[in-house]
Amino acid sequence: MRILLTGITGFIGSHTARLLLEQGHSIVALVRTPAKLAADLAAQVTVLRGDLSLFCEPTLQLEEADVVIHLAAVVCAEKDADYDAVNYAAVADLLACIGRQSWKPKRLLFASSLAAAGSFSASPSSCCMATRWTTCFFAWLQSGIRTGSSA
Repeated sequence: MRILLTGITGFIGSHTARLLLEQGHSIVALVRTPAKLAADLAAQVTVLRGDLSLFCEPTLQLEEADVVIHLAAVVCAEKDADYDAVNYAAVADLLACIGRQSWKPKRLLFASSLAAAGSFSASPSSCCMATRWTTCFFAWLQSGIRTGSSA
């Protein structure tokens, strides 16, 4: 399958990309800073250069994708408005952009950030929750992406 992936330069995004490539999928990756893209991934993915603001462009035509995986997020910012711009507004822009395309993905996976609503304290319980979520997410990826309806 063809996957549109945001957040490929992050921890979860880079590991997700490697698993998807091992499974034989092709990836179009939104990359804000190409120098941060791991060399092994740069050689295997199609790069869509830009940041999340790209999705605001009303005439943007994205390459067709079977699945959209949105992993890009801000986890550290100086102001709550910065969290809102990336972790909320950019998600809405991505969804609107997908709605304007002549194609529709079979699946959309949105994985939010621990900091989606702003900063948080690194308490042991929040770290445990992050570890459990990440473990579940990678187990889902390893099981392979499936299409069709789910119950």
